[in-house]
Amino acid sequence: MEYKEWLPYYDQIVEKFGYVQEKEHKAAEILSLVLRKNAIKYNDLKDVIENRPVLILGAGGTLDKDLIKLRQTKCLDKFVTVATDGATSGIMDICMAYPDLIITDLDGKLPDIINASNKGSTIIVHGNEQNIKRVVDYTPRFTKKLGTTWSTSRPNVHNFGGFLDGDRAICMALSLNAEFIVTIGMDYKGFIGKYSRTPIRIRKTKQAKLKFSKGLIEKVREKYKIKCYNSTTNGMNIKGFKKTELEEIEKIM
Repeated sequence: MEYKEWLPYYDQIVEKFGYVQEKEHKAAEILSLVLRKNAIKYNDLKDVIENRPVLILGAGGTLDKDLIKLRQTKCLDKFVTVATDGATSGIMDICMAYPDLIITDLDGKLPDIINASNKGSTIIVHGNEQNIKRVVDYTPRFTKKLGTTWSTSRPNVHNFGGFLDGDRAICMALSLNAEFIVTIGMDYKGFIGKYSRTPIRIRKTKQAKLKFSKGLIEKVREKYKIKCYNSTTNGMNIKGFKKTELEEIEKIM
């Protein structure tokens, strides 16, 4: 997504949720500096995703059920798997597997993300005004890594679009021309799952963010011809994502 296309969404995020653009620019610059010596290249990431089927794991309330279904199919090894933050712990716990990519703003279970990094997962770290300390403390501990931002792209830090980890993962897969996209654990009904690690005091805010995230995905999806499937158990309909059971996905792979 070009920044000029992203900017209207970014303006809404700032207005609705109280972020400060100057602080976001600073966070992106700090992340860029942290990554200056040992980030992977943009083309390395593109090579992982382009023309390949991508499975995106949200950390919603249905994730455990969805992963059990996934484990019962033969799909897992055929996908590029993209875990969003806390979903990393889910796929490790239930499927005993490590995702290919982890999209994180570093509020998931960090020991699990570090463990996955040590086992080969590439960590896509999002920097914002609320996580600068964690960016500085934890990003150097990851082996393969790259950065994302809501601000303008800069060395080793890219803006693919997207607000939360889940819709940012989808925007990334769309931008990098995935063959097709399947989502699980993307439950927008407002139930916060155990893998999201969202404190009770901010759950109302998280639900408002999820509502915005869903609308953003549906708008961005319209710009791409890539097929998208929603395999979340009893999840809300997402415009542009065909509701499809994992068993049916297995048949088309």
